[in-house]
Amino acid sequence: MPERLGTTVTKHIMEAQRRIPGATGDFSGLLNELVVAGKVINREVNKAGLAEILGKTGANNVQGEEVQKLDDFANLTIIQKMDHTGYLCGM
Repeated sequence: MPERLGTTVTKHIMEAQRRIPGATGDFSGLLNELVVAGKVINREVNKAGLAEILGKTGANNVQGEEVQKLDDFANLTIIQKMDHTGYLCGM
């Protein structure tokens, strides 16, 4: 049966991994964790609504710009998802 809705990111990652001889799956695992983090961020935006997640935190980033709430939430979510995967030696 042909796929009418396209291919999921996870399916694409797994199919690409199978084409690479000697692939260990570590990079695929890392990408899949990033996909999950993206879904968590999307869920929070949809649940809370943009009104609650838009705006500034009051802090400044290294470029001197004011940190946005959504950027801060996304950054923390990605760090939490990647923290205990064993795929990264530093962040």
